[in-house]
Amino acid sequence: MSVSNFSELLQADVSPQVRDLLIKAFEFGVVYGKQQKGEDECNVFSTELGNIEEYKEWMRRQERAESTILKYCEAIVMFFSKFAELSEKTLLEYKSQNIKSVAPATINFRLCAMLSFAKFRGIAIKVKCVKIHRKITAENVITHTELSALCEGLRAAGKEKAFWTVKFLAMTGARVSEFSRLSKKGLERGYEDLYSKGKVRRIFYPKILRDESRDFFKNIAGNYLFPNKYGDRITRRGLAYHLQNWAKKYGIRREVVHPHSFRHFFAKEFVRGGGDLTLLSDLLGHSDLATTAIYTKRSSEEMSQDLSNIMSATLKCA
Repeated sequence: MSVSNFSELLQADVSPQVRDLLIKAFEFGVVYGKQQKGEDECNVFSTELGNIEEYKEWMRRQERAESTILKYCEAIVMFFSKFAELSEKTLLEYKSQNIKSVAPATINFRLCAMLSFAKFRGIAIKVKCVKIHRKITAENVITHTELSALCEGLRAAGKEKAFWTVKFLAMTGARVSEFSRLSKKGLERGYEDLYSKGKVRRIFYPKILRDESRDFFKNIAGNYLFPNKYGDRITRRGLAYHLQNWAKKYGIRREVVHPHSFRHFFAKEFVRGGGDLTLLSDLLGHSDLATTAIYTKRSSEEMSQDLSNIMSATLKCA
């Protein structure tokens, strides 16, 4: 396993016990570093670590997912490794330090974590997130031809679990956080009801998918359809790692073989098949129909190809 920083290491496909030890080790390392700088800073950070433990319970009472709690706490620990206190001034400075080297979505996630922690602490802070232009099309989506080639390669190599992983990603439209919770019981009844953030999202399994995969899942231990090697839920990092390896092995463009690409594929195929946009919005769990509408528009690559085809035909006639 190759990782470039602590954030990636936490997302790797490791057991919950190992992940907890990594958090503790990181916290210890930060405290040790603070001791080198001065006792006052160390005392401040030690106090914040106690607050973080209470914060975890506060987040659980709000029914936040454990994965979200873990990532928020990681962001909080990282913040206090650089700043002795949380205030509007220090958070603005933190944002400024990150803005040149970190992706906008990552900065916003870290800011959300700190604003959440501030709310828990009763600290009034107003810091704006980095503005990200809304996508008008779905880009870097795996094509039908590429998906077929990937599935055929995996099946020919006898990689049945990998084959069904790809098929279920492409035919359910599940997010990674949802995919990791797909269960054998849900597959048997034809749908999965997943509770998150105070609401239930229903994911349907197409009948053809259920019928063809039934024999394979009879031999899978436990309740999850796609557990990791420890028998626990597979992580986003673990799933992405496997997908990239399969893409490389079977000659598929690696930029289109990522977990969310298959959700985009599901949506675009639904639209191409004449599916109703409102129904698609429900199937994807979108709260805003405008978000779903991006699948009705051609990607930049598709528009470029259409333009090339049209102009080639025009030049031949000239």
